[in-house]
Amino acid sequence: MKHITFDPNTHNQYDVGILIKEAAFNKEAIKQNYILPIGYQGLNAESIIAFSLDYTEHNKAPAKLIKTCLADVIKAAKHFNIKTLLVADTNYFKTLTKSSKAEPHHGYILPCKFDGGEGIDVILSVNYQALFYNPAVQDKLTMSINTLCNHHNGTHEELGKDVIHNGYYPYKLVDIEAWLEVLLEHPVLTCDIETFSLDFDKAGIGTIAFAWDMHNGVAFSVDRSDDPARANAIKTLLFTFFEKYQGKLMYHNGNFDIKVLIYELFMNDLLDIEGLIYGLDIMYQLIDDTKIITYLAVNSTAGNTLSLKANSFEFAGNYAQDDEDIKDITRIPIPDLLKYNLTDCLATWYVYEKNYPIMVQDNQLDCI
Repeated sequence: MKHITFDPNTHNQYDVGILIKEAAFNKEAIKQNYILPIGYQGLNAESIIAFSLDYTEHNKAPAKLIKTCLADVIKAAKHFNIKTLLVADTNYFKTLTKSSKAEPHHGYILPCKFDGGEGIDVILSVNYQALFYNPAVQDKLTMSINTLCNHHNGTHEELGKDVIHNGYYPYKLVDIEAWLEVLLEHPVLTCDIETFSLDFDKAGIGTIAFAWDMHNGVAFSVDRSDDPARANAIKTLLFTFFEKYQGKLMYHNGNFDIKVLIYELFMNDLLDIEGLIYGLDIMYQLIDDTKIITYLAVNSTAGNTLSLKANSFEFAGNYAQDDEDIKDITRIPIPDLLKYNLTDCLATWYVYEKNYPIMVQDNQLDCI
């Protein structure tokens, strides 16, 4: 393990340790990509030290090597009284925090769970060398630096903390009917459903949500109920709503949601072609799909990540339920599922407002 300091430090104590693999352990590059941006937000270079992370000659980091290296890192962190580690390496980050995945933790502050590292905070960052291959990761690098500086300044707020300003979750039929009447007055709505399966004929409408802006909306259960009669009554209300709604509906990956809605609301069975055609006429009157908009806005030879959660992360944070639970929505308590469903709608608004102007600026509006 090697170390680098960046400004004279007479008391030999540091607030922040930057961890990065030895192949990227270049003082000038670390200074340009981390130290200077950090300094712009008031954290002095003299309070930062960098440590190299070991890899094998074949660019591998086996568990034993990681643990041996981290034991030295933690020992040095304690010696220098380091309070926060900025970790530009997913393998080492996962071991430090005992996390199964690294990606969902961008923008968050996690406690160190490696032996001896109690009391140290850990922030996931990005190896600056990744910018050579995919400039888009600059956003994650910037997010990590902002998280570090806000944490140091005492101004850090958890991502997604205040996304929902007003969430309404009606249960009674009369209340759902009243809300659907209110929704008819909004010229634009985002819509999202949670389903039991990815097969449209088995999916059902577990819950459905609508939002009229980035912070306010309504969600209610449909098939996620112990009362089939109630579910059927709500589907009748939804059928009438979609028939009457004259505004624009926005989805993310709408080809799935709309397919399920047509099957559940407009068709009697798989052979009901008349209901299918009518459903297509109603549901495709005026729509936008933020997945398509995002593709057109961020198209890159480095590749695209088009998921809703990835593209709204800086707004909504890691709001996803456990991956295994999402595969089976019956495992999620209904209040949590409704909040999750509504957040999808709010995130769709955010992605639309972020990427639609870029798509227009790039003269790709005619593509949708």
